[in-house]
Parts: sequence; C-alpha cells; structure tokens
Amino acid sequence: PLEDTIKRLRDKVAKEGKPVAKPATGDIDGKAEGKSGLFAPGSSKEIEVIDLYRLEIAYAVQKNWAFAEQLSGGKQLMASIAFKVMPDGEVTDIFFTDRSGNAYLDDSAYKAIVKTSPVKPHPKGLLQPYIEMGLRFTPEGVR
Repeated sequence: PLEDTIKRLRDKVAKEGKPVAKPATGDIDGKAEGKSGLFAPGSSKEIEVIDLYRLEIAYAVQKNWAFAEQLSGGKQLMASIAFKVMPDGEVTDIFFTDRSGNAYLDDSAYKAIVKTSPVKPHPKGLLQPYIEMGLRFTPEGVR
C-alpha cells in the first residue's frame, strides 16, 4: 500500500510538471531571489513534493524497522516519534511524542530512524531549512 501511494504521487508530480519560479521577494539570505526552478513556498506543488518525500522516508524507515508482533503481548501499542530531515538528508532532533509503554517497541522504533539516517537529500527546488516528520509505530507497521 505505501509503495502504491508513492508511485501514485510520483506519477502525479511528474504529470503536473516542473517547479514554478519563486517570485523575487526578500528571502532572508537573499540566495533564492529571482532563481527559477524553485517551488513557490506554500504552493500545492511544494506541498505535494514534500508529501511524496515524507512517504519515501517513511518507507525507508519501515524497511529498517524490525519488531516481532509477539513482543507486544497482544496489546494495542503505538509509539510516535518526530524528527527533522535536513536538506542533505541528515536526520536530527529525534524525539518521542508518545511512548508505547513497551520498551522493545520504543527502542526498535527509535533505532529504525537512526539507522535510516541519512536519507536522500531534499528534492531539488525546495527551500525549506528542514522537513518535519512524524511517524507512528505499531506492532502492525509504520504509519
């Protein structure tokens, strides 16, 4: 299902074309002013590209995550972790927003994110200083 969603979003982004030029406004550092090939901040195109990037990262984390459902003791568990992805793909500021109460689940979720770093760099045209991510880990998988 995650692979299908990634493919569908990739196809949609490819079909809708290239990034739009950023209007020449006073960017904080001045670097982006007037450059073409950049996504307009807050545009639907930028949001779609970020969503696709987040899905790809979630998929990469899921591939690095190992948790045996038997370790859950049959309980409905969920750990939520937030982190930042820097433009070069480095994952930083990893922290729990909710712990599951199961040390095995929490530890394996944290380790999966650490193991996945670095991820691929931000898509070309994004000017974000970082991308915020949040993932939920349950015995059934990553969401």
